[in-house]
Amino acid sequence: MRVLVAGATGAIGVPLVQKLVERGHEVVGLTRTQAGADRFGELWSAAVVADALNADALMTAAHGLRVDAVVHELTAIRGLPARYRDLDATNRLRTEGTANLLTLARAAGATSMVTQSFLGGYGYGNHRADGRPSTYQLTEEEGFGPPGRTPGLERIIAALREAERLTLTTPGVAGVVLRYGVFYGHGATLQTMLSLLQKRQLPVPRDGGGVLSFIYLPDTAAATVAALERGRPGQAYNICDDEPTRWAAFIDSATAAFGLRRALPVQSDTVRSSLPYQHDPHV
Repeated sequence: MRVLVAGATGAIGVPLVQKLVERGHEVVGLTRTQAGADRFGELWSAAVVADALNADALMTAAHGLRVDAVVHELTAIRGLPARYRDLDATNRLRTEGTANLLTLARAAGATSMVTQSFLGGYGYGNHRADGRPSTYQLTEEEGFGPPGRTPGLERIIAALREAERLTLTTPGVAGVVLRYGVFYGHGATLQTMLSLLQKRQLPVPRDGGGVLSFIYLPDTAAATVAALERGRPGQAYNICDDEPTRWAAFIDSATAAFGLRRALPVQSDTVRSSLPYQHDPHV
């Protein structure tokens, strides 16, 4: 297939492009800057340089483009988001950006699209919207996108909800949604985590924190290629490791792997105040 990867220079995009090429696919990379295309584009057959939030510029840059499929991996996350507004740009990429990419997909003749989503859309906090504890195991059949318990959370969840709706219901494009777990390892993500661990800036609640589902970035890329090649149109898939883990256990393992001092435990309400969108469903 000839595949347009939106976000081809990002944490998922880089290993995803490598995996697609290994599988014999041809990649067209979408990036906001020519510098990104120059740095990462040696595996691409072509580059589209445009801001996905600018519909006119995107269509102009992609004029005459023909692809078989689109993969949407666009976010604007830098480091560890600590405030609701830190995800405002990513929320726009999940709403306006998804709509623009679907318009591009149809114009370019693509018949399928795979879109990044996130397990936090099942609900945030110690209990889900239906009252079940966060340790309840979630499957794709569970309700996705319950109302956020605060306006800030609702903005985040509403954006995930809209990205999925657009992907799965746009006529002429067979959509698949991937609800990723929490990323770890590989490239800039690894460096960010290492820096935070070294500075002891990842808070750990005394009670161990919530149960989270993680996903190793190279595994994310492999799963995304599998969904592109064999995913069922109209289906959402949970993409995560097979061992849900408490936050404290994950941080302890990471600090031990890097030979660092153990993170200082704090009260659970301190963690919630420093990470107001903290989630702990697992799948």
